[in-house]
Amino acid sequence: MKKDKGKIKALLNLLDDPDESIYKPISKEIEAYGENIIPILEQEWESNSVEIVQRRIEDIIRTIQFSSLKEQLIAWKLSPEKNLLDGYILFSKYNYPDIDENIIRKKI
Repeated sequence: MKKDKGKIKALLNLLDDPDESIYKPISKEIEAYGENIIPILEQEWESNSVEIVQRRIEDIIRTIQFSSLKEQLIAWKLSPEKNLLDGYILFSKYNYPDIDENIIRKKI
């Protein structure tokens, strides 16, 4: 991702374009980076005070987190041993994406 730093910055600079036909492909391209880009998006959200950009960043982060969670749930479903605690933690991540699963495991 380091080699794409300039490209990512350019994509983030285009998030304020009001034209949805511009925004949609940009958001898809950002989403393709997966969870690794979330810290960069969060940093951009904090440094950018433009409401439309912040809202779009929030939407992109939610989409990335949901896609990742969906993949994890499918993998859990297809696994031969369906550990219920793992399933519970995955379902909990839907509402609490930053949940610390180690704390849950220790308590249980």
